[in-house]
Amino acid sequence: MRMPVGLALSGGGFRAMLFHLGGLIRLNELALLPELDHVSGVSGGALVAGRLGVAWESLRFRRGVASNLHEQVIEPLIEFAGQRVDVHAVAKAMIPTVSAANEAAAAYRRHLVGDATLGGLPQRPSFAFLAVHLSSGAPWIFDRDGASTRPLGRLRDPAIGVSVAMSASAAYPPFLAPLSLPIDATRLETRSLNDGLDPAQLAAARSDGKVSLADGGLHDNLGLTPIWDRCATVLGSDAGGVLPIVLRPPSFWLRQILRSLALQAEQSRQLRRHLALNELRTGGKAGTLWRIDANLFHYPVPPSVDVHEQWGPHLAALRTRLDRFSTDERYRLVNWGYLVADTALRSHVVAADPPRHLPFPRHPLAQAPKTLPEDARAPLAS
Repeated sequence: MRMPVGLALSGGGFRAMLFHLGGLIRLNELALLPELDHVSGVSGGALVAGRLGVAWESLRFRRGVASNLHEQVIEPLIEFAGQRVDVHAVAKAMIPTVSAANEAAAAYRRHLVGDATLGGLPQRPSFAFLAVHLSSGAPWIFDRDGASTRPLGRLRDPAIGVSVAMSASAAYPPFLAPLSLPIDATRLETRSLNDGLDPAQLAAARSDGKVSLADGGLHDNLGLTPIWDRCATVLGSDAGGVLPIVLRPPSFWLRQILRSLALQAEQSRQLRRHLALNELRTGGKAGTLWRIDANLFHYPVPPSVDVHEQWGPHLAALRTRLDRFSTDERYRLVNWGYLVADTALRSHVVAADPPRHLPFPRHPLAQAPKTLPEDARAPLAS
């Protein structure tokens, strides 16, 4: 029996979304997309998972390769990265009763997934969107049947919009969170009073008729939670936060708090990443995890095209916002994601001929990158 294969797409705003696209292109070339049983996404990765899931039935596969992946998935997401989603959403939320998370969901609906619902997603591969249940801090996972979280149980509601799941997964506090999700309490399924579910949480959800959700990266920015226990082979694309080194630690109390929160988030990411890599190295799981700040010259196989070693640190320092990326930033991030995924996959997963060129050759990576502007590091998403 073939063991399940899963793909996890990390958070990291538009930076992550574009980086993941490069990985998708290479997975498609290697005929690995039809091998996927489960796909999970968080924050920026949820935008890719949402578009891929909605477009899946339209993909034309021949010998495992989708001839229209660029048309159906890659190009719409590259174009979407030219939108100012977070700025417009936060600006509109200045009006009382307007929610920034709902405005973001409207943008995803207009540009990426339309009125698609969770119930319309394919059975295989299954698609999952990771958010956080703010009341309990537990992971909240949207899937084809609705959603589930330990404190409440299973919410059977396939009519939830894919755009809503994407927005919940990318609702990074304080600007884009929370997403308030109305729920029909009669659709909540619990197994028994002894299964560890929280009676207070259940009572509150049934009386309020809604739950508050935030960015799933607060729990697991790698997006592994929905697939880890279900898959023997795990492929992970990690374009999440990279803590910048500061020469002068902040003295102002608010900046100290923000720096402290960033330190805590980085420690959580590093621990989860370490545990995942240890499982891969010791054979507990098959697969590979590729990172945006990778040094390609440390892999068993060399990169397939000429590349300057500074591109990893350079692109890893780009902002993680859902704000407009320049044309050059977009295509270089896709090219970099493609190159890193290819090197990792050929090193640890498949024996394949190296590609001869990047997906977008007009944006090469052979020369050293220019210096980043200082404001490129300001985050609004995980």
